[in-house]
Amino acid sequence: MATVSRLIVLKTKYIQPITIFARKNPLLANTITYAGLGGLAEFTQQAINRKSGEPFETRRIFNFLVIGVCFNGPAGHFWYRWLDRFIRPTAKMAVAKKLCMDQILCGSAFVAAFYTGMSILEGQEDIFEELRAKFLPTFKASCCFWSVAQVFNFLFLPTSLRIAYIASLSFVWTNFLAIMKRKDIR
Repeated sequence: MATVSRLIVLKTKYIQPITIFARKNPLLANTITYAGLGGLAEFTQQAINRKSGEPFETRRIFNFLVIGVCFNGPAGHFWYRWLDRFIRPTAKMAVAKKLCMDQILCGSAFVAAFYTGMSILEGQEDIFEELRAKFLPTFKASCCFWSVAQVFNFLFLPTSLRIAYIASLSFVWTNFLAIMKRKDIR
């Protein structure tokens, strides 16, 4: 009984205000979620890969946050709202159409925006060099990872929960991007 009481307090005190905020401010909530999880993913990769005593690369973490604020959060928010209006039903054929559009249009745009945006933030001379070298393997991995995730998303989740779901999975995906980002392009 005490456990149930704690869960009710947890929901009332912490989860409910977040849910209310997200319903009233979906764009802001989605952007904060994407940015936070993106930065956390890069932090996680650094924590796993850094040598003992080596400092964290706060600039890299900041760059992941910036990509989340300036592109992933807003673009994802408007993309899924548009996609749900464009293809409404959740029948299998509609899910297949959404999945194809999501991978071809959104997936490729997000991969391109990631590498190009990071290159700009890093002050690279050729902002498309890394994109040219890493786009295809990253896009292939994106299709494998996101296709499974999106089938569940499009079949079972309401539009209001899609970005939170996607952002949560993006934590895993952004860890992969952080690994790809560290790979030498030559």
